[in-house]
Amino acid sequence: MRSFAIALAATAAMPMPVLAQEVVREADAVEDDDEAGEIIVTGSRFGGRTATQSSTPVDAISREALQQSGRVDLIQMLKVQVPSFSAPRPLASGVGDFIQPPSLRGLGAGELLVLINGKRRHTTADLNSSNGIGRGDVAVDFNAIPTLAMSRIEVLRDGAAAQYGSHAISGVINMILDRSLGTIAQAGYRCR
Repeated sequence: MRSFAIALAATAAMPMPVLAQEVVREADAVEDDDEAGEIIVTGSRFGGRTATQSSTPVDAISREALQQSGRVDLIQMLKVQVPSFSAPRPLASGVGDFIQPPSLRGLGAGELLVLINGKRRHTTADLNSSNGIGRGDVAVDFNAIPTLAMSRIEVLRDGAAAQYGSHAISGVINMILDRSLGTIAQAGYRCR
């Protein structure tokens, strides 16, 4: 019976601090809504920012930079422009000789997400069965993507699996195609 009396007294004392609070008038509450306080902008379109100044290591490579690299195929262009990008030739001979599995940060081709205009690029039908990095991965064939159609390439050199899914563990390459109409012709000669 004594514990019941203590519990009843404690329950009756609980609403007292609520009643002691100051009552806020509605007119004061409306005036506070007009003041937004300090607004901090965390993103900008500042073009002079380098990869070391950015919070995420995103490289935007323009068409001019790709053309000035002096390379012919897309893999070689990206090897010159993007740090930690590699595409080793598979050791086994066969169909895999024609497809170089790209990798970022030393991880396999299955951990690299390739987008074209923000949409996922399908992988090839060739399974990389050679020893080494990316064994068992199915890579995107970069040779099937024409370099003349590129407007720019955006490379996120950090894990982005939370935003893009499990294929973006090593990073994301987004290829933005040129949407202008017209005809471009290119000719070349190569000799060994």
